Amino acid sequence: STGGALPPGGGGITSGGGGGGTRAIDQASALRAAAAGELQVAVTGRAWQKMNAEPEEYGALLEVALQRGRVYARMSPEDKRQQVEQLGFGAVDGEGVMRPGCGYYVGYCGDGANDLGALKGALVGVSLCDAEASIAAPMTSSTPHIGVVVGVVAEGRCSMVTSLIIFKFTMVYAFIQVLSLALLYNMGLTVGNYQYLLQDMFHTTVLASCMGLTAPASRLSRERPLSRVLSWGVILPVLAQLVVDTIFQLAALAALFRQPWFTRFDTALGPTLDIPTSERRPENGVLFVMGCWQMVINALVFNVGRPFRRGLWTNRWLVGALLVLAGFDLYVLWAPGDPFKRRVPAVADMPVNFRAALFGLVVANLVAAYLADFATKMLYVAGKRWVDARGGAGEHERRRMAAARRGLGPKPLPRPELELRRAQVGLLATT
Repeated sequence: STGGALPPGGGGITSGGGGGGTRAIDQASALRAAAAGELQVAVTGRAWQKMNAEPEEYGALLEVALQRGRVYARMSPEDKRQQVEQLGFGAVDGEGVMRPGCGYYVGYCGDGANDLGALKGALVGVSLCDAEASIAAPMTSSTPHIGVVVGVVAEGRCSMVTSLIIFKFTMVYAFIQVLSLALLYNMGLTVGNYQYLLQDMFHTTVLASCMGLTAPASRLSRERPLSRVLSWGVILPVLAQLVVDTIFQLAALAALFRQPWFTRFDTALGPTLDIPTSERRPENGVLFVMGCWQMVINALVFNVGRPFRRGLWTNRWLVGALLVLAGFDLYVLWAPGDPFKRRVPAVADMPVNFRAALFGLVVANLVAAYLADFATKMLYVAGKRWVDARGGAGEHERRRMAAARRGLGPKPLPRPELELRRAQVGLLATT
């Protein structure tokens, strides 16, 4: 532990003995012991101020206190803020000089006015009371316990994963509609207004709204969720589902064209202006049914649970929406041509054997979608491991952070976002 006075070159450092006493050790020995993990560092407020006031003399000791510190006692509000900033992205000191930080993502819990500076300087600040500290903290907990940080991390990860899921679902939904529309236009047909309404409002909007109601996982995982939308972990599953949906829409049309009772629309007459007649064509009905089922299938495939969210079955709203929409799609496929079906979904009557074949394609689409999603996940994991094994960015970052935690290693090199954050801090210091 560091005392209040730190003589130059050593002294002022004590180490706990085996019998509960203490013994004085020199600064060099303390640095070596802390780097090897043999010494737990405790810092008082006076020692912290001394090290920051004379960084040329105590720079190495300050770095050890930051990297290996376990107890920080009698720290003033300014000391707390300074510590959070030095562990994080750095800040501008009182003389206008930019002091770089260690590059960690720092979280801080506080329950009083003396924590305002640290809560504001931390990347994630959690106030444990509704008083002054809640003004500076972006989040306030109604439970005055430090364990709420686990819930904050779990909620953050769940929110990030849910955002990516909704993004993937929206991308695939838009492609399904564009593909169906392009195929119909190529055949001189069009999509009815009620069909747009059923797909946009009662499929996409309802499903996307219910996806965000899944609760976070009860236990934190060692894995980290994807932090970018445009990453291979997001792009590959989307591309896989686009390929699967394209294959099965074309397969449904191919099965329709082989039916002896089917007669193609005469495109020599030009695009039809008779909207009701165009809607009730078998081509339109096949693509509409497949498109609706593909939206339900993609909602099932993308809404994974572990390790960041709870299982799909725990989201009652989403399960209920999936069941209702699946029931409606079964009605459109199997029900006879009653007035509602003729006017709203506007799906033409088709023989029972062809309906059974179309439903078989739906089941095959579900299986293929799950297999494609699983294959892309395995491909992404394998590719990530290959990049790390060849000294990629992930492995390089892990090694640098491990060296920084050992105390004597170099500080993490600034990443692009760190440089941006520091540039913003420097701009504020000059204005």
